[in-house]
Amino acid sequence: MPMRALGFESTREELQSIIRTLDPDKEGVVEWEIFLEVMSLKLQTRDIHAEVQRAFTLFDDTGKGIITLDDLRRVARELGEEGKVSDNELRDMLEIASGRGDGVRLEEFEGVMGRAGVL
Repeated sequence: MPMRALGFESTREELQSIIRTLDPDKEGVVEWEIFLEVMSLKLQTRDIHAEVQRAFTLFDDTGKGIITLDDLRRVARELGEEGKVSDNELRDMLEIASGRGDGVRLEEFEGVMGRAGVL
């Protein structure tokens, strides 16, 4: 679904409402321009802070408030990158993101996402 690919998790009811609005004649087709307008409105109203918080918790899955070297190792393993990225490279990532190298806090993670153009 295109909306999910854009990062929108919608309830079944919300999707049905959108479909009723965009395809009132139930033709099974939505004009591209209309879809773009709706998605533009949804992008403008999204909660970026909440999205960054969700992404942060994917790394900090224990809720300790900081992304550590162990977290980066786990994520690398889950992504099938274990052995392809050295601990030194992961430590460098932590140092670049935090300026200290001991871990990345949510505010620093937001900064990284901003510099990467995600926000």
